[in-house]
Amino acid sequence: MGLHLAGTTSDFSFDDARLHILPGKPLISLGRNEIIYRNAYSFWKDIWTKVFAKAGNAGHLNADNFLRQDRVCVISSRHSIAGLICFSMYRLDAASSFESGYLSQIPPAASQSIPTIENGLLMTFEYLCVDEKLRNKSTGASIGEILIGLGTKVMTECDASVAVATAVRTVGVDHLAAKFGFKALAEFRKFDLDCAAIMLKRQDIVENVGPDTKSLIQKMWIERIDNTATQSIYSTAA
Repeated sequence: MGLHLAGTTSDFSFDDARLHILPGKPLISLGRNEIIYRNAYSFWKDIWTKVFAKAGNAGHLNADNFLRQDRVCVISSRHSIAGLICFSMYRLDAASSFESGYLSQIPPAASQSIPTIENGLLMTFEYLCVDEKLRNKSTGASIGEILIGLGTKVMTECDASVAVATAVRTVGVDHLAAKFGFKALAEFRKFDLDCAAIMLKRQDIVENVGPDTKSLIQKMWIERIDNTATQSIYSTAA
């Protein structure tokens, strides 16, 4: 699906919040971070089940849409999930990428605007969600903005040339994404939700947000707990 703001942490504070980067489908145990993964999946499932039910598509959500993610960025506080966003990687020069379940649903007019770069990577921003108790709560900064900002850090780290997302317009996520350089390509309906296809080129990344938000994005990125590097099934013991 795309990006939405919705969704249990009533006493959330950025003072003890951490960024966890998780694989969508762990192949080996995440150890002490396993609880974060399980809570993140439950959080994602609960929020998006409600979103699709409200739109009359209650049966659409499938665990495959979580498991296929290359990265899941989770902001947590004391094992409770405040928000998350998912990312999948695709080759820009492979026809199969644009025939995938996610990218094939982008309107043709928007797809034609995505550059074809030999050996280049396209990264999708998907399933952004924020705990509903925190959406209108004064936490000192927007969790949605921070998650999108962290996504641009992932994009740079992975050397992705282009990012694409389907943003749910009714909650203004397209406007949040624009603060980081995303441009609207097309408006369309997806699963009966009012959406916009948006795109970001790596060289166009900006941070048009307040200083507190910039500081939190940088702090959380520097202190991130990345659980993706240890997930190779080919790893051997020393």
